[in-house]
Amino acid sequence: MAGQSGPRIPPVLDGLGVGITVHDPETGAIVAVNERLTELYGYDAAELRSMTVGDYTAPESPYSQAEAAERIERAANGERQSFDWHVERADGALLWVSVTLVRTELDGESVVVAGVRDISERKRRERRLDAVFNGTFQFTGLLDLDGTILEANDTALEFGGLEREQVVGKSMWEAGWFAYDEEVQAAAREAVERAREGEFVREELEIMGAEGIVTIDFSIRPLEDERGNVTRLVPEGRDISQLVAREEELARSNDLLAQTERMSDTGGWELDVEAGEVLATTGAAEIYQTDDRTLSLTETLSYFAPEDRETLRRAIQRCVGSGEPFTVERTITSETGRERWVRVHGERVADAESPTVRGVIQDVTDRKEREQQLMVSSRVLRHNLRNDLTAMLGYVDELDGAVTALTTRPSASEEAGGRRDGETESQSDAVASDDSAEGGTPAPRASRAAPSDTVADWSEESPTTDPAERATRAVESLRDATEDLRSIAERFNEFERAVGRSEPSEPVDVAAVVEAVAADHRESYPSATVTTDLAEATVLGRPEDLRVALDELVDNALEHADTAEPTVGVSVSTVAGGRVIVRVADDGPGIPEMECEVLRRGEETPLLHGSGLGLWLVNWYATRLSGRVTIDDNSPRGTVVRLNLPAGGGDAET
Repeated sequence: MAGQSGPRIPPVLDGLGVGITVHDPETGAIVAVNERLTELYGYDAAELRSMTVGDYTAPESPYSQAEAAERIERAANGERQSFDWHVERADGALLWVSVTLVRTELDGESVVVAGVRDISERKRRERRLDAVFNGTFQFTGLLDLDGTILEANDTALEFGGLEREQVVGKSMWEAGWFAYDEEVQAAAREAVERAREGEFVREELEIMGAEGIVTIDFSIRPLEDERGNVTRLVPEGRDISQLVAREEELARSNDLLAQTERMSDTGGWELDVEAGEVLATTGAAEIYQTDDRTLSLTETLSYFAPEDRETLRRAIQRCVGSGEPFTVERTITSETGRERWVRVHGERVADAESPTVRGVIQDVTDRKEREQQLMVSSRVLRHNLRNDLTAMLGYVDELDGAVTALTTRPSASEEAGGRRDGETESQSDAVASDDSAEGGTPAPRASRAAPSDTVADWSEESPTTDPAERATRAVESLRDATEDLRSIAERFNEFERAVGRSEPSEPVDVAAVVEAVAADHRESYPSATVTTDLAEATVLGRPEDLRVALDELVDNALEHADTAEPTVGVSVSTVAGGRVIVRVADDGPGIPEMECEVLRRGEETPLLHGSGLGLWLVNWYATRLSGRVTIDDNSPRGTVVRLNLPAGGGDAET
């Protein structure tokens, strides 16, 4: 074929829109080209016929003239060849082409014909795909529908310390990432089966890597053709071991915070002043007994008494304006109606983007009860016990004087003779002289203190000079005073139990407790009338707490009644908002205003204090039942005491 212009390329081939070169099967030389090839390579036909394939092969390409000649020779021997080739155009631009070599005859001559297609765009897409496939930090692969691995990216292979030939062709669950554990293999197999049905599968799996087991975010995505048929599966994975470790650490920190808040009855909060929004921690939400963690400032302040809301607003404003921290202690009514004392502390956040205040809220109800306990204990020791002991000392003095008078009284014969047995005349005169100083009654011993005001009052009300009667009266008074002390001791013990008891809560049938208390007092006070008006109601708490509180109220009303036939009415009703009202009304002289004011303030002072423990006990037991106590005048006379309790009891203390 040397010296010839080459065979003519048939129009049917030229019309395929691909570049064509015709090669001598013996030498591999180019003997003919079509116009499309000249357009692709940028050379004219004569130039191309004078060139070898190696002449227009890209210089940095792994391909060479020797390889081209070998492929032409194989095609000449009847072995069809298909491959990609990297070409340098006449203008220096690089071009990727797909080449197909076949042996055929043109103009009666045996030739090798090469069909050449421009695949530069496809190669660019492949490079981009390869960059995504192998350049990502994710583990990516390609599976057949039966789970056979068709491809795995470099990241997945490097992670597992595997070579491509070790995994390609294997079922995914048999590859090294999954094969270490049967449960993991089963999970991988199930994921393939679900994805094959068109489901996008995503879960966390632990797989084996070159450096050990790690947790990955694993998924399999089905690939569908234009008809919606699943043709391939794309498994992906992302190492989330560090994320899982951080999440576990965060979970531990949150658990520690939550446990700390529970153990200390404390919660945290953050106020975005401009938005008027309060973010509450779990502990703070539990104190308010709400499921909401984000509240408006108005909603948050609504838990406080109306008279305290403006105080808190002003404290927040000062904190924002001047940076002055604030601490206040006030009562709140929780979402379920539970009454609690809380301590609120807030500080301005200096580096916040917008005005922000952060702080803590702590349930200090137990501490407040202990403070009240100390106040009442101090008052009982300082006032009640001191008065009773002083009175008892007076009775002892009176008894001592009476006993002295009895032991020194002259016998009948001595009175008749004017002289005691064995007594001289001068001694008798001396005794007579002493007796005359008190009108015949011996004076008390000089070392004994004078009787107390209580004894003096008793003596003035019932004056007597008979020593025996005086002794009897003194003994009776001592017995009464001792009984008073024992009563105070019993009340004090009950008081200790009230503030220290921590039995589990249970549903309490309010009507049943009221009826039992009423029955007891009808028996103890037969001349009194104790009526009941009962609605069905249940609170959560301890039956004994409610019983003692009601017993105190009814007993106090009957004990201090100023009529022979007193009346006490106890009623149970339910009101809107899930509240239970237990009302105890009497027709007695009423409760002193000082007693009521002490309960309203929650504290005693030297000038403002109660006279006993009863009302304090009622108040503490009501608090244990998550409620509150109110006291009002009855009409036309007497007192009305109300226990306002949450129905069901809310989340009572356990």
